[in-house]
Amino acid sequence: MNRMTSSSVLAVCLLSLLALGLNSGAGLARSHADLVPKMQAQAGQPLKRSKTLSPGACSTATLNNSYGLSLKGRILSPSPAPLGPYSGVGSATFDGAGNVTLILTQSFNGSITPPSSFNGSYSVYSDCTGSLTFGGANFDFVIVYGGDELLLIETDSGTVVDGEAKRM
Repeated sequence: MNRMTSSSVLAVCLLSLLALGLNSGAGLARSHADLVPKMQAQAGQPLKRSKTLSPGACSTATLNNSYGLSLKGRILSPSPAPLGPYSGVGSATFDGAGNVTLILTQSFNGSITPPSSFNGSYSVYSDCTGSLTFGGANFDFVIVYGGDELLLIETDSGTVVDGEAKRM
């Protein structure tokens, strides 16, 4: 009987604590939710996506940095490049005056090319869109996240290639 009384008292205490915790908002689900933001805040990584450029703020001088570049897509019609999947990764360095230097390692239909250097030119319009030409390829792009990133698409016929560039 003493054993039953101890078990009953323990059960009542646990239920009371659980009820108090749920009513005060300090339940398990809430404390778990509170841990996630604290853990993220401790990482100390600010979100760059809050940066914006005001309308009319862009010009060729906006791009005066080096960017990591990734391109992916397909070559659909005959060109100097073989038909099939395409991927490229490397860097693009913009000088702020309309000139760009790219260093790219590329895969054409699974055949990897060693890093190659390309000189090209670019224009930026006041609405933060622009155009880029290098190595016989033509791209349109938009500057996003305060100039930290570019989104690109190749505009040559017979290609479906897009990509992004992130400030290094």
